[in-house]
Amino acid sequence: MSVLLFLLFTATRPLIISDLKCESVANPMNVDVVRPRLSWIVSSPDEGQRQSGYRILVASRQERLVANQGDLWDTGKVNSNATIEVPYAGHPLRSAEEVYWKVQVWDANGNPSKWSAENHWTMGLLSPLDWKAKWIGAGEDAKQPVTMQLRRSFAISKPVRKALLFVSGLGQYEMWLNGLKVGADWLTPGWTQYAKTVLADSYDVTSLVQGGANALSLHVGNGMYDMFGDKRGGQQPNSLGHKKAVCQLMLQYWDRTSDTIVSDGSWKWSPSSETYSGVFGGEDWVDHKGQFAWRLADFDDSNWPRVTEMTPPKGVLRGLTHAAPPLRTIEIRTPKKITRPEPNILVVDLGQNAPYVPRITLSSYVKRTVKLTPGEVLKPDGTVNQQTMRGGKYASYAMSVSGIETWNPSFWYCGSKYWQIEATDDVGRAVDPTPLLLKFEGLMVHADIKPVGHFECSNKLFNETHNLIWWAMASNFASVISDCPHREKSGWLEQDHLMGPGLMYCFDMSAMFRKVIEDMHDTQLQNGMVPTMAPEYFIYDGGFRDSVEWGGAYLLLPEMVQSWYGKRGLVAEHYDAMKRYVDYLGTQAKDGVLSNGLGDWNGGGADPRTPVGITDTCYFYDMATTLAKFASSLGKRADAAHYRDLATSIRERFNAKFVDPETGRVGTGSQSGQATALDLGLIGPRLEQKAFDKLLEDVVAHDYSVSCGEVGHPSLLRVLTRFGRADVVARIHLQTDRPGYGYQIKKGLTTLAESWDASLISYNHFMLGHIMEWFYGDLVGIKPDPTGVAFSRSIIQPHPVPGVTWARASYDSVRGRISCSWKESANRFHMEVTVPANTTATVFVPSKAGGAIRITYPATKSFSMIVSQKQQDGYAAVPVSSGQYVFDSLIR
Repeated sequence: MSVLLFLLFTATRPLIISDLKCESVANPMNVDVVRPRLSWIVSSPDEGQRQSGYRILVASRQERLVANQGDLWDTGKVNSNATIEVPYAGHPLRSAEEVYWKVQVWDANGNPSKWSAENHWTMGLLSPLDWKAKWIGAGEDAKQPVTMQLRRSFAISKPVRKALLFVSGLGQYEMWLNGLKVGADWLTPGWTQYAKTVLADSYDVTSLVQGGANALSLHVGNGMYDMFGDKRGGQQPNSLGHKKAVCQLMLQYWDRTSDTIVSDGSWKWSPSSETYSGVFGGEDWVDHKGQFAWRLADFDDSNWPRVTEMTPPKGVLRGLTHAAPPLRTIEIRTPKKITRPEPNILVVDLGQNAPYVPRITLSSYVKRTVKLTPGEVLKPDGTVNQQTMRGGKYASYAMSVSGIETWNPSFWYCGSKYWQIEATDDVGRAVDPTPLLLKFEGLMVHADIKPVGHFECSNKLFNETHNLIWWAMASNFASVISDCPHREKSGWLEQDHLMGPGLMYCFDMSAMFRKVIEDMHDTQLQNGMVPTMAPEYFIYDGGFRDSVEWGGAYLLLPEMVQSWYGKRGLVAEHYDAMKRYVDYLGTQAKDGVLSNGLGDWNGGGADPRTPVGITDTCYFYDMATTLAKFASSLGKRADAAHYRDLATSIRERFNAKFVDPETGRVGTGSQSGQATALDLGLIGPRLEQKAFDKLLEDVVAHDYSVSCGEVGHPSLLRVLTRFGRADVVARIHLQTDRPGYGYQIKKGLTTLAESWDASLISYNHFMLGHIMEWFYGDLVGIKPDPTGVAFSRSIIQPHPVPGVTWARASYDSVRGRISCSWKESANRFHMEVTVPANTTATVFVPSKAGGAIRITYPATKSFSMIVSQKQQDGYAAVPVSSGQYVFDSLIR
């Protein structure tokens, strides 16, 4: 056994409270649940600190909170270490109510902290009856404009204390109040399964209203809701109805009276300036004199027709808990290089492949039309090549003769690195765009999701690989987690769980994953099938619509969200629908084998060496075991027994059909077949080592080149590391001369491609980026301990490999920052670890059997020694409480 000599220190500094969140969002608007869940983080510079109690104050007015009066909820001191997902249990909350709150905590010695900073949230409209506004538009039978403008003038005669705006527009809208844009978001509301859910947004517009004349103005486009006109987008042009919008402005005056301005038949409408608008194909804009005047309060709309009250969409209007973080301008990029491949063509290189809205500033005193064509790659002649995104996408602006103008599309972005700029005169002849173009900017837009991870190591190629995948991840954060930001912009589901840990190490995915889970619930068919994408705007055939590695995200993603973020209620809420899905899979299986999906997809298709039935049946087994676990946790004993039996039956049929009982070979012995079966538990203990040996045989036979698609590859990385061969992972992916990460970097890609060989399919897919999980969870070694929830206990276990002499990473968990850095020199190993307050960890220190490990405590500059009498697989396990630690050991 190990003997650990502790030096005990008395903590004297109080806990610090930070990162207050309501429903995983800081100071949110539009909270749409009556018992929102509250979270915070406690920290301390001292070792062994934890929270022993908390007190939450919730007040209806800020001044009451300042006076420590929790008129809505005062928990008093609660003896608990809980800091996440604490449900509100105070007075019933009302629609549009403003709520203020703060927290105090007690440390391990019973010492109270200072009160946290004051935070707030604002309730949404909690009932359909609270919506007094009507859906309005041009009319069900009227000729539909490409996009439309809606407006309403109104007057305010007394001082306003608070003005809250609730609005939605299908498919997308921009909102203006007195000529000023409301909010900083793009492509609102978020995309959903509109037949079930329509998102509404909420804004505090107190600063925008004014005494006297006011005007509400809405610019409404097509989005995913109405794609009939998106002919050049390269997608199925489906439609769920005509464009429409709903708007409700709630005014509270200082004299305690109130007023509500709603969308109804009194509003006016007009076609907008776009002649083409599609979320895929682009946007064409014809400029005209005074084109923005309609947004102002003094605009004369007497010639505009009145709107028609429209049939409401089928979906229920919902708020925060069904929404992804909003799309915002994350960065503004200017050209790194501008080339002229032809006399009348300019090509702008923004340096980084990403989703952009192009913004141009032009100067001309004659009529000119400027065309902007995006691309990820160039042709040999230096012009844009759209082969990776389906051709035909562009934006154009037909400018007036007014001098200097700045313009950008309203309802379109496109993943790109290059933009080709062309210009024509008033009769369509090509002209040089150079004299026109004063400025070109790429507004980089994606969901505003907080980065939470940092990784770097001594190996340059691994660092570049991290950046390659990171940019592909960020590029695909829309209101769905898209596959690519140009060609499809669709929520294909397999990437959410296969890449789930990698995504969560890098970004705070709590709100985004909750949105994906709600989308899957809404998209599930009556027969229980969960389609391969959610929301589902395009109906595909065969495995492209029904594949367990995709639809299975409906069980696997809630399991991850519960494990990483502590959202325990998700499983109970979705259990019945999950059960329907697993039962549906049973109807599709033949003799226990499922074989109707996409299999081990790799851009252009699955590797024929791994039959679809292998990965399909492995994931069918995973669904059954996961559902059995959920049933047990919910006390559903009969269900748990039934699905355990189902899993056993699937495993037996799988082994009978695919596994050689003597050699452990799965199917043809491919990397994906061997790794997936081992990873998901279909190979019994008797054959595990033989099956792993077969896996290594195939890796060697392929000269250490990766031959897995996106389903088998994460299992390959996990299995190699679990069997003590992390060095093989490094050997596979520290190459540049054959398809893989290094190969793409050598070709100059700045985001991960859809296929290992970077063929011209898509150059901005993150689906093959599974090594991101390995960087954080294995190479550096930060992992959640399955015996705890949401990193209440963590595991720190680095896996040094040849080619890397040092590595470090940090992860901002819901309980605070966890970090580890290590370096190896000669026969010594040096490791620094930070464990956040209120948590514990088990640190696995690489060490020589029987060797001593020196532990230093930086906060107190003291140390202790552990004699590693018990060492397993080259590690000594050291349990630690919160704090900072330095470990030094002999490894040889």
